[in-house]
Amino acid sequence: MRIRRFFILNLLIILTSSFLLAGCTHTKKTTIITIDTTELSMQDFLYEIFQVEVDGNHLEDYYKKNLGYSYWDSVYKGTTMRELAKNAIIAGVVMHQILMDQAEKNGLTLTKTEVLADQTIVEDIYKDNSSEALNNVGLTEDILQKSIDKITLADKYKKQLCKDFDIDEDAIRSSIKRNDYSSEESYEKAVSDAIAYDTDKQFEPAYQKIKADYKITINFDYWDGITIGSVFDFHEND
Repeated sequence: MRIRRFFILNLLIILTSSFLLAGCTHTKKTTIITIDTTELSMQDFLYEIFQVEVDGNHLEDYYKKNLGYSYWDSVYKGTTMRELAKNAIIAGVVMHQILMDQAEKNGLTLTKTEVLADQTIVEDIYKDNSSEALNNVGLTEDILQKSIDKITLADKYKKQLCKDFDIDEDAIRSSIKRNDYSSEESYEKAVSDAIAYDTDKQFEPAYQKIKADYKITINFDYWDGITIGSVFDFHEND
């Protein structure tokens, strides 16, 4: 399975910027976000919630067993990890929808190889988790495939936007001491994370400029009622 995103670090930059959002009242529909005329409901959130909760619930187990308190309820700079995760999810859903829309407007599509790779991710998720549990919360194969394809296309467009960024890999490598890491693999992972972080910092102004052209409305009455950390009440199989 594709390595999961470290969601908080990857999206903290996005969360520090204003959303420029308008609120709306709860209706019988389960629409959570409207971006221009595109309505996104819970099914558009499920995969990103799933990713966050799988990682978070592993940390929750570790924190409770070894530290005696909840990871989800621990506080970082005045905000619980549960709320940070929730903010990161909604920021990610908005970003992926906008970047996918931009990709389609610019004629960008997924190759057959990319679609097959996404299908493999779906298959791996169903190997690692109970299909009954996934289906019970609405995370069907079709929804998984649609969500993963959207993220892949959004990431593809993001890479296109980032290809001309000035990323000084030599400077990044020199700032990370090899002796601080137990293996070459862990060192290269640290370098890769630092490059990704630097890229995201440069990407943020470009993304904000794109996002400013969209009208984004959030149904806070619905979203506020969702508690991250309890949407999926199952863990991956060992």
